Amino acid sequence: HRLVLGNSLIKKTLFDIEKSLFYKKQFETKNQQHVFVTGLPRSGTTILLNFIFQTNEFASLCYRDMPFILSPNLYSKISKKKNIQSQERMHQDGIKFDLNSPEAFDDIFFKTFIDEEIKENLEIFVSLILKRYKKKRYLSKNNSSYKRIKIINSIFPDAIILIPYRNPLQHAYSLLKQHNHFCKAQKKDKFILDYMNFLGHNEFGLNYKSWNLSEKYENPFTLNHWLEQWCFFYKNIIMDIKKNKNVILISYEKLCNNLE
Repeated sequence: HRLVLGNSLIKKTLFDIEKSLFYKKQFETKNQQHVFVTGLPRSGTTILLNFIFQTNEFASLCYRDMPFILSPNLYSKISKKKNIQSQERMHQDGIKFDLNSPEAFDDIFFKTFIDEEIKENLEIFVSLILKRYKKKRYLSKNNSSYKRIKIINSIFPDAIILIPYRNPLQHAYSLLKQHNHFCKAQKKDKFILDYMNFLGHNEFGLNYKSWNLSEKYENPFTLNHWLEQWCFFYKNIIMDIKKNKNVILISYEKLCNNLE
């Protein structure tokens, strides 16, 4: 993981090899209704991802593709990974995963390239994942994609962007709880910190980066900090998406009730 994900030159080289071997514009990807799930962590993005993925209509990056996220077809030819028994993820929130579970891995792509390179290669990247899993529609869960809504819409004009929201007090408490949990885990095992940095997961833990500058509550070990971040985040989201018909806000509470 450190060798492949910790070196931009290696990642770009693997992507170039993948393109040269496997990329062919065999079918239309630009105007498909791909789905991008984004928003604050602990808002239900993973539940939503798993629910949509179960329809079997979408291709998504999975644990089986790690750590060769930028060369999924090449890696599938040489990998001999066998499935693992389903187990609870590190969040200790009851959500289980195995090698075939989808996960938020495409931020590795976004962290590897600058904006112009992203515009040139995002459609190719998605096409390669669709080829890998023999699907026509792409499904992504990435808590940072809210920052890229304009880029996503410019490349995939028919894409649907789903943003869950949750009761602010419950949401803030959940974020605070995870921040404490991951700080402790990362102090015990440095690889957990490195792994989350490779994936761009800086939502909580020792390398936490707030979504907005704090005005009153800078201490992430207090509930007020996360409540303030919640208010800033969704205020900005509402301002950004007022005229965007592709973006849909989804209530976490209603989603959970419907899934039951």
